[in-house]
Amino acid sequence: AEEQNPGNLINNPEEYESQSDNQIVYIRITDPTSDLNCFAIEAIELIVEPLPDIIAPERLSVCDDETGGSTTNEQATFNLFSKVEEITQGD
Repeated sequence: AEEQNPGNLINNPEEYESQSDNQIVYIRITDPTSDLNCFAIEAIELIVEPLPDIIAPERLSVCDDETGGSTTNEQATFNLFSKVEEITQGD
């Protein structure tokens, strides 16, 4: 059937554009280390999710702390986990 048709190859997966939001594509699996001409064909469902709304997080301000043993070396320690919920919008 269509999954066996070599005329529908995806030559460059990085530039492939899906034809619909949910689409079945078929992959051909081979063993490059084998001299046998064996392969398997499997179906994969491509699901296109809508792009999220991008919200810039509020500015993160930190002061020089004792990172590196000095409070004047312009090095500071901060925890980006405090911004995860804001950046991901809780998702």
